[in-house]
Amino acid sequence: MKNHGPKTNLGLPGWRSHLPSLWALIPIVAGLCFCEVLYEVASDHNLWFDWVRWRWSPWWPFYNDLAVTLDHFKAADHGLDPLADPQSTYAYPRAFLLLRHLRIQDIPSPIVGTVQAGLWMAAVIFVLRPRSFFRALLTTALFIAPSFVLGLEQGNVDMALFIVIVFAAVGWARAGSTWSRLWPITLVLLAAFLKMYPVFALAGGAWATRGHWRLPWVAAMVLIGAYWATHAQEISLIMSKFDLGNGGSWGCLLIFNRTFLFNLPHLWQIAVIIYACAFLVTIALGAWASSGFREITVSPREWTFYWFGAAICAGCFLTTNYDYRWVYVLLTVPLLLRVLGKKRLLPAVWASLTVLALAVSVGSPLYLHPLHKPFMIVQWANWILILLLSFGFMAMRPRHLQGEIVQPAEGASLRDPLPET
Repeated sequence: MKNHGPKTNLGLPGWRSHLPSLWALIPIVAGLCFCEVLYEVASDHNLWFDWVRWRWSPWWPFYNDLAVTLDHFKAADHGLDPLADPQSTYAYPRAFLLLRHLRIQDIPSPIVGTVQAGLWMAAVIFVLRPRSFFRALLTTALFIAPSFVLGLEQGNVDMALFIVIVFAAVGWARAGSTWSRLWPITLVLLAAFLKMYPVFALAGGAWATRGHWRLPWVAAMVLIGAYWATHAQEISLIMSKFDLGNGGSWGCLLIFNRTFLFNLPHLWQIAVIIYACAFLVTIALGAWASSGFREITVSPREWTFYWFGAAICAGCFLTTNYDYRWVYVLLTVPLLLRVLGKKRLLPAVWASLTVLALAVSVGSPLYLHPLHKPFMIVQWANWILILLLSFGFMAMRPRHLQGEIVQPAEGASLRDPLPET
């Protein structure tokens, strides 16, 4: 099999093949500087006041979600149950409290939050692989995108789970032996025990996998479903603290905030039905148009990233989410950029529209008022983005790609088997 990696004039991999990776220094240096800023703001109340003038983030301590989570760990250390406490904001499965045995709560939140931010930035650099000036600028710009700055300054656990999903996707891309196929599924399953939404990644893996290897993905979903069924009271407590309505910034319901349907009873159920119908129509269109994607060549890592990222975003669209949950859409960017550079019209148009909608959704200002026009523009962009990603669920399935998920040459690295776009 041909090696698609860059070559020297002699036809052999050489030192020139490593030069593009020097562009990664741009987001690395920018990320380190940003982490220093975050740490200083988290450690100094006066600097926090200066931060608030630039960002509307009126929560102190700075890593507020993280600080509250660490307090919940401390409460659990004393035998308390924060989930059962109606005054507590804790709304995760009780399995999440097991992380307190790592003694993270004994470390000051500014340190934990800054380390989490740094690891998240490293994961984004790893996913986007900035081997060109354009990718380096794109990666750096994403660090300061409003949606992701919100997650960083809150120290939200979604930023950490993103790293877990990245590891699982890389493991899935490298799968060969039985163990190498099972541990990524196990990792996603553990993430689903900690927070519920990673189950959508399991669904994406099951949808994208062919043959008998689909069974472990399905078995993992059955296992987490059985756990939820036997812990119905725990799930009920979580849902009682979770706002399916107007809380958050994106989801299938929010677009109805300015329509005549807003005051209807059971509006969320109506929105879900509308979304389900739109989703089914979109994947049907993807199946119909899949012949236009048969010559598309992607790397295993780009492909697995896409499936996890698109599946989580499409699943989370059933409810309302805060902006930082868009972090998972970053996993779809490498494949979209790859397809964007292709000469075939349909895939290029699909990728272009998806990237455009993604830019609007991720880069829009936070806390838009529902009565202002920009709010509706962003909500329409969110719907378009999710439906275009869903289009790819059928267009990019293995049976439609006809095996065009290219593996590297024997002895080559799986890191970037295809030329940069």
